[in-house]
Amino acid sequence: MLSREEVVARMHEAQGYAAEGQGGELAILETTPSPELVLEGQARELVHQIQILRKASGLAVEDRIKLLHDGGLAPILGAHRAYIEREILAVEIREVHTQLPHEIQLDGTRVRVGLEAVPQPVVLRGRRATQ
Repeated sequence: MLSREEVVARMHEAQGYAAEGQGGELAILETTPSPELVLEGQARELVHQIQILRKASGLAVEDRIKLLHDGGLAPILGAHRAYIEREILAVEIREVHTQLPHEIQLDGTRVRVGLEAVPQPVVLRGRRATQ
């Protein structure tokens, strides 16, 4: 039988994992993000970049928009469309095959996008009219 002094235990972290041990206890975490988590992060980054473009375009905080894209947003929209629409106040998000004015990057992937302001209805003497 071996004594404690004769045993040497070493901890080596494997790629994709983080480990920490103390006092005979060990915690191991998987650090490789799942595909779902990657898409969620890309959706949040997309919202952030569109908000920057809204501000640079002179849009008011409450302005509704149409977001046009070159097709590169399809996976993100498939998973998080409602969240994105709500956060950027989009009444429409559509893929188009025309030249778009802005380029954004999501995890190194370049996507071309465009924003269009949507006129808001105004109430005139109890009737709705478009600005």
